[in-house]
Amino acid sequence: ALVTWLQENGLSSYVDKFTDEGYDMELIRKVGLTEKDLDLLGVTKLGHRKKFFSAVQALHPGVESSVVSTNSLLKACSNQLAECLDSSSCWDFLSLCEETDNVPFTNLVWKYIRLNAKDVIFSSQFQLIPESRLLAFLDAEDIQVSEQDLIKGVTAWLSQHPKANVDEIASLIRFGSLNKAQLQAAEKLPWVTKDMLYNAWRSMVLPDDKSNCGAPRNYFRERMPKVMDSLSNANNVPYEVTVSSVYAGFSQPTYDCLTNEEYNLPGVGTNYEPSAWVQASYSHPVTANKLVVGAPNGGIYSSQGWNSTYYVDGLRLQASDNGSDWTTILTLSGCSSTGPSSFSFEQQRHQYWRLQKDNAYAATGTFILTVE
Repeated sequence: ALVTWLQENGLSSYVDKFTDEGYDMELIRKVGLTEKDLDLLGVTKLGHRKKFFSAVQALHPGVESSVVSTNSLLKACSNQLAECLDSSSCWDFLSLCEETDNVPFTNLVWKYIRLNAKDVIFSSQFQLIPESRLLAFLDAEDIQVSEQDLIKGVTAWLSQHPKANVDEIASLIRFGSLNKAQLQAAEKLPWVTKDMLYNAWRSMVLPDDKSNCGAPRNYFRERMPKVMDSLSNANNVPYEVTVSSVYAGFSQPTYDCLTNEEYNLPGVGTNYEPSAWVQASYSHPVTANKLVVGAPNGGIYSSQGWNSTYYVDGLRLQASDNGSDWTTILTLSGCSSTGPSSFSFEQQRHQYWRLQKDNAYAATGTFILTVE
């Protein structure tokens, strides 16, 4: 068929070259011929190049412009694009589609890559893709490949890209899906560290008691007991501060201003409200059995007339697992006016904690939860 087609178009002198380079009519019908193809085949005469353009366009009569232009080529093979893709060529097709801003074709190629990810990552072409492309691949949703195979593919890719940002790449690998044995195997790879595994896993899975990740938890508890213990306990774990309101003259409170060494400053004060509260929201549940507060004393409290234990006495320490339903753990009384006051209680584990008071102002210079 190829020989006949070339002869019919007065191009029989190129039979050997086309055959040597592996071209056949099925390929030409599917994807046409580009300027690059003609250069590779040694077609230098302008008249011959025009003959090729005309002959290929005749195979795709619906295409108005030259079939060797990129957009026309894509349009001509729109029905066959999926058939043209394989684990190696998909990256070239993806670049071609993106260069021409062909969004439907780009999405089609990405869909192929996601559905055939296992074959894709073990192709030689995968190791040649740039880092930006690898990051986009790892960040894509619904990649049809096991995490073990993905790690193998990334390991091979990294062997060809020694200057790549390994930490950023590792952060996109779903280590939370690995079991204990697989995590131990991953740790033996030259580019993987325990901290890297832990950080990537933590970004995906909250290690609370309800999470379905017992094997990874056991792995990290064996490998990093101090880190896991500090994660579980409230000690020195930052929290986000929210308040029912901010009294005039006070700044919006922060974790630092409620946990600094000055127990009473700068602190926080609310307006008089039916329910006044200062809330500490952690990124994950924490364990605590001790509360430290500081009665207003000096500084902005003096200028506002707040120097009194009245504003901390009567505060309730409350906890919640969802930030909406609260349980009272203890009610503060007998707070010191000259130093921090500590209150112990039965050990609790919650994500949200607050100091709350009805029909009152709420104020404290310190809000610290710990395990003692």
